[in-house]
Amino acid sequence: MFNDLVYKVKNISIDLYLFSSLIIFLIIKIFILNYHYVEHDEVVNLTTYYYKESIFLKNFPNNHFYISLIGMLTEFMVGTNIVFLKFLNFLTFPTILLILYNSFKKKFLVYILFLIFLLSEVLFDYSYLLRGYYISSLLFCYVFYLIFKNFSKPIDSDLKIIFVICALQIINNISSLYLVIPIILAIFFNFKSYSFNKKFIFFLIYFLSIFIFLNTIQILITGLYLHGIYDMKPIVSEYIIQNFTNIYASGFEAIYFDYTLNRMSLFGNISYLIIDVKNNFILYFIFFTSFLILFKNILRKKLIIFDYIIFYFFLFFVLLNKLPPERVYVGFVYFFIFYIFYFFKNFEFKIKQFNYLILILSFTLISFKDNFLYRSEALNLKKDIEIELIKEFKCHLKNQNLSEIETHVYYYLYLKNCDKKRNLNEFVKFYRDNKNN
Repeated sequence: MFNDLVYKVKNISIDLYLFSSLIIFLIIKIFILNYHYVEHDEVVNLTTYYYKESIFLKNFPNNHFYISLIGMLTEFMVGTNIVFLKFLNFLTFPTILLILYNSFKKKFLVYILFLIFLLSEVLFDYSYLLRGYYISSLLFCYVFYLIFKNFSKPIDSDLKIIFVICALQIINNISSLYLVIPIILAIFFNFKSYSFNKKFIFFLIYFLSIFIFLNTIQILITGLYLHGIYDMKPIVSEYIIQNFTNIYASGFEAIYFDYTLNRMSLFGNISYLIIDVKNNFILYFIFFTSFLILFKNILRKKLIIFDYIIFYFFLFFVLLNKLPPERVYVGFVYFFIFYIFYFFKNFEFKIKQFNYLILILSFTLISFKDNFLYRSEALNLKKDIEIELIKEFKCHLKNQNLSEIETHVYYYLYLKNCDKKRNLNEFVKFYRDNKNN
């Protein structure tokens, strides 16, 4: 066994050693050589949603279930350690690279994806920010992998996993519907590997039942919050029974309509879309390239299930007529990159040095990138707030005459610097005292 291990190590190519070193170098530069300030949505999530009482709360859509669950669980192990939480979130990206390699067995595709990641500011930034978009993208990549490996030999358990993941994706973040709906439509109408009856039964058991159960919890907790019930006491059950319809309606409206329908329309704000494209060229180039591949396959009449998923996505996107912020795309853009790579998986470069060229470019980007973290003005603003609060920080939660965002940052510093455990009632009291001042 030892000789086999030595043989495998000796036969690992030099470029793979270099790539592994680049990943380590990137991790060191992000998490060791940089001081991590807390960003606006990060601190609001950390102080508001990382509790068992509010983990399903969706009064605002920025509560991403996955990262809130991880934050709540790691509290018991490391307390409030934002660098550790960011690192856990970042690990989703190397895992995406691993899924890509397992899908196509092509190193050059992995290296290209790594370069894309470094070139795109939004893809890079959200890899270390405490949001659930990257975990969502990772799971969508795993769905791609499961569909891909079921082309020739369908496995029932894989289809069950796909439906479970799709249910959890919506629970995590409502914007996942952009890709969940196309995936489910394509499975039902265009995935011939399984019988329709089997797909329907699995859908009911592994998607619909899980989604309805968890989403009902989200709706009721959100409805209770909107009705002013903050402390879960025995009388709450009676209140829910007596006011179930109103609670459910207000929670449902808040999650699915208030924020979603208030987003600016796509066709009514083309000028904003153009600005978005200019600011996030790589992100939109990925979608544009996907569309071109889809269009080519339609003309050739050689469509596979991935083509149908992409087609349903663009159709749903147009019909919904909403212009989401660019961060929403992070939750599913890697699925589109996998789709693009699927049609280049058999391409072979005659020049072996191509891999080294990509690695050299990646090394250059990591080494000489100015303002490596927290580049936007909004992030720098929150950094300034934290710096000012640290100067006169004390380990108590009395009224500090703070603004709303300062209240969140102060409580975060209280947890971080004073070795305290998160307590929702404690934070709510501190928040109300400052808000009512």
